[in-house]
Amino acid sequence: MPDTIDELEILINHYEKFEFIPEQLNKVDGEWCFGTNNQPYTGRLEVYSISNEKIIDCTIINGKKNGYFIQYYDHKRMLPGIMGMYVDNKKDGLWKWIMPEKTFKNRWLESDLKIISSIEYREGIKHGNFTIQKTFLQQDEYLKEIPIINYELIVKGYYNSGKRNGEWFFNDHIHSDYDWYIEPKMENNNSFYWSRKLVYDNSVIINSICREPWNSIIDCDNYNNRYMDYIFYIPLEYGTQTKKRKTNSSNHYNSHTIKDMDGNDVELNLDIFLKHINQYHDEISSIHEQDGHRFIIDEVFRKSLMKKMNSRN
Repeated sequence: MPDTIDELEILINHYEKFEFIPEQLNKVDGEWCFGTNNQPYTGRLEVYSISNEKIIDCTIINGKKNGYFIQYYDHKRMLPGIMGMYVDNKKDGLWKWIMPEKTFKNRWLESDLKIISSIEYREGIKHGNFTIQKTFLQQDEYLKEIPIINYELIVKGYYNSGKRNGEWFFNDHIHSDYDWYIEPKMENNNSFYWSRKLVYDNSVIINSICREPWNSIIDCDNYNNRYMDYIFYIPLEYGTQTKKRKTNSSNHYNSHTIKDMDGNDVELNLDIFLKHINQYHDEISSIHEQDGHRFIIDEVFRKSLMKKMNSRN
């Protein structure tokens, strides 16, 4: 499906925080219009913060975004870096998103490590190669952060007309028990080491292979349970409206809603969740990550889980 997010619309909904040049822009019937007569706008558009830091550069022709679009990465305002080409309001060619590498406390803490996602588009639809990699950023002469070093490839796959197809490779950066504290030579010699391979047909998984370091095949169900805290999830479906994630549950009886450490409601399978907590989080306090959510596993949290389990029974 074509992308539905309009980067300008997100900012104009918080108009008091940003300055649009020119002002008096409004979106009418999918087109950007100027003034009280709602005439489709043609010209350069720039968006600044109230502290005069540039946020967006783009060109609009007859009310539609055209040409190179750039949204500068800004950790203070929690804005990802976005860059790519628009043709008649549709993404075309290679697009890149820059997001911060998440930390235990806050995804938007200042950090040199960033996640860069690259997606190829054709007439507004994802079509072509898709990659995610970690990278370092540095500031350019305009004090904007730009990528300088490709640090580690995490995901690579392929879209065909908006659907995932073929082999998708994921590097969850796991280590086996016997070399947990040692970085194996194999990881240094290979440009990309994958721990999961998923084969898609029109976004449906038709085959999957999982392996532990290095080339040791493991059943994917066992892999998912054992390395649940390390599995890398694609941060968001770029260019589409984000929805609350739900962990797959086998049936409604096992499904429970639990708040994560950020206060978000998460629906998950209580039996599977408790089994993982008991097996891999027997410390006094630790952090568990799952489907983009984080949970503080401590005595209070364990008691709340057991209370839910007892009330179900």
